[in-house]
Amino acid sequence: MDVEAMKLTGGTDRVRLENPAVDMQPTERSNRRPAALRLRLSPLEIQAPHQGQTCHCRWMDHRSRPWVERRLRSLVWLELLNIPLQAVVWFGVLGFPVTAGNSVGFVLFALLLLEGAGYWFAKLRQIATRDRSLPGAGAFVVARRGNAAVLVIGLLFIVWAVVTDPGVRSWPGLGFGLFAVLEHVNYFYVQLMYDTVEDLRYLRSRGLRRAHLARDLAVQAGRGGLSR
Repeated sequence: MDVEAMKLTGGTDRVRLENPAVDMQPTERSNRRPAALRLRLSPLEIQAPHQGQTCHCRWMDHRSRPWVERRLRSLVWLELLNIPLQAVVWFGVLGFPVTAGNSVGFVLFALLLLEGAGYWFAKLRQIATRDRSLPGAGAFVVARRGNAAVLVIGLLFIVWAVVTDPGVRSWPGLGFGLFAVLEHVNYFYVQLMYDTVEDLRYLRSRGLRRAHLARDLAVQAGRGGLSR
């Protein structure tokens, strides 16, 4: 799902976006807002440069705002539920030992899932309150910087565990650690997960795109609210 903030340039008759990947067409409801638009992608925060105001568009491929909010809630819960679920599957059902290497890998994995859930919750709050700023954006900037150090230290420990104690006592931890790296890239840099029709269509036509959180933080930094 493509959730980002973008600036609208031009009038109501001709629309040009900073991101040409989004196909937007003005509607006839201009009497209510200067540029009321129907979007093919997710709800975006649109800024009309002449009025200096923002409008939150409610359409996502002709879907309603409640649908978007339900989608965001489901993403929050999926990320959170995956933590105990994966613990039960790997350490309970499959019986992998709870060693230091496996535990460190799982902690890295759980950390990135928590951050992902936090982002979708923040995006849900932003849409619900019609706020121009992403709630907790500063915390995500700190997480983006801190994750790199935490992931490097954790993976070095896991690699040491793989060398000194190879097998099921360390390999699952390495898998968790590598998955945590992919999640970090997926949220803070380049989108790696494409699970909707719109996402798959974009992937086939244009390839990988910038992560949603990365775009939100870039917009926030552009307003002077964050340091890069």
